[in-house]
Amino acid sequence: MVIHSIIDPLEIMERKRDPSVWQQVPGGLIQGIAGENGLTVTRLVSTDPAMYLDPRYQPGAAYPSEQAREGH
Repeated sequence: MVIHSIIDPLEIMERKRDPSVWQQVPGGLIQGIAGENGLTVTRLVSTDPAMYLDPRYQPGAAYPSEQAREGH
């Protein structure tokens, strides 16, 4: 793959530490930041369009998570 950019290639390819966590939910996956109240949803990945209308999976929603309860 060729990338034409004015940005330094090392800066483009640099991997930064990602604090997000992925969790499987019925019908898809959610990505979020683990906290004391569970997972704060940042992204939903699903093939079911109805899941995107569910307020539990909307960005900013708190979703209960086993990892957050365990202190990870």
